[in-house]
Amino acid sequence: MTCVIMLSLGLVFGLATARAQQSAGAADEKKAQPSRAYNPVVPYDALIAGRSGSAEISFTVDYSGRAMLLNTVSATDAAFANAFMADIEAVEFSPPRVNGRALMSSLIERFNFPAQPALDAV
Repeated sequence: MTCVIMLSLGLVFGLATARAQQSAGAADEKKAQPSRAYNPVVPYDALIAGRSGSAEISFTVDYSGRAMLLNTVSATDAAFANAFMADIEAVEFSPPRVNGRALMSSLIERFNFPAQPALDAV
């Protein structure tokens, strides 16, 4: 009797887990979309020196479309990472939706800061 109960509980739990994974997989396919293109301000020292750089940031978009839990994945300079994080925090996102409900979404974004001609310091 206990074997039958354990077996049926295992089947029910397995089906529930499989359904949860399927619905999570559908949500993973959709990512939050920014309301505008990223346009971070080039750090002053990099602008003066004419340096290029890049930053890769991971973050989570909450239900209301705001970025949170920002972390630097990689950056050629911390100033580039900080500039890109500030721009991401200023952007509103459209969170993915499943059955009309907004979902949280994790993203990793990369931005390349092009080299500008060096400016003379005043």
